[in-house]
Amino acid sequence: MPIEESVEFLEGLVDGESEAVEKAALVALRQQQADAETAELIAALPDQPQPRQWAWLHALIRRGDPAHLADPKDPRSIHALLDHLGQYFREEANSLLKK
Repeated sequence: MPIEESVEFLEGLVDGESEAVEKAALVALRQQQADAETAELIAALPDQPQPRQWAWLHALIRRGDPAHLADPKDPRSIHALLDHLGQYFREEANSLLKK
């Protein structure tokens, strides 16, 4: 579910009667939170000192969904970020995404 979707809908499902629907809603809420945190890291990372950029890059890749991060057509992609940060960061990101 995209970040832009209302969390209220999912929160309503969490309190539902079906255990399977509850679990799916919780998973979707967690993924939505991870996507929001990933977007915040992508936006803030370029303005950080270089040592923090390395640490945040690792956190970003651990927290984000690799399918979204690696897809240049996805708005959650890190391609533009890596273009800004340079080749060493791109190599590190590619290495981390392969794990």
